[in-house]
Amino acid sequence: MPAATTSFDVPDFKMTLQNHANVFSSESLDIAAYLMLKHIPADPEIKHIIDLGCGNGVLSIQAARLNPQAQITAVDESNMAIASAAFNLQQHGIEASRTHCLVNNCLDGFTPDSADVVLCNPPFHQLSAVTDHIAWQMFCDAKRVLEPKGGLW
Repeated sequence: MPAATTSFDVPDFKMTLQNHANVFSSESLDIAAYLMLKHIPADPEIKHIIDLGCGNGVLSIQAARLNPQAQITAVDESNMAIASAAFNLQQHGIEASRTHCLVNNCLDGFTPDSADVVLCNPPFHQLSAVTDHIAWQMFCDAKRVLEPKGGLW
């Protein structure tokens, strides 16, 4: 990674995360992500996990570790976040053949009923404005993309 990155450790989960500029929570793990790390499902039946709004990929890494049979799709609107997630997945030994990192507007263009799990730690702000419209779009997109027995976490 270039010198304009930050790095921090998540010792409870044996991770060191690198972050490009402007990636959310670039100097420490936010409390919601920490909570979610403890509750990511592990199930041999899970085939496809989407990390929606993946940021630096912390949830993708843990999901991949807990579900070695699953494909992981990390999605974010930010090129810098996707570059960080791809780097962090690779640095934590997650096989490139199992991952797809994609710059996208939420889940636009994703096939309905194509995911078993969607992980989402959505933003409730855009710059200095507190809003929930992005979160609602993420939730609605997740509902469309999840298979009938799938789960949004």
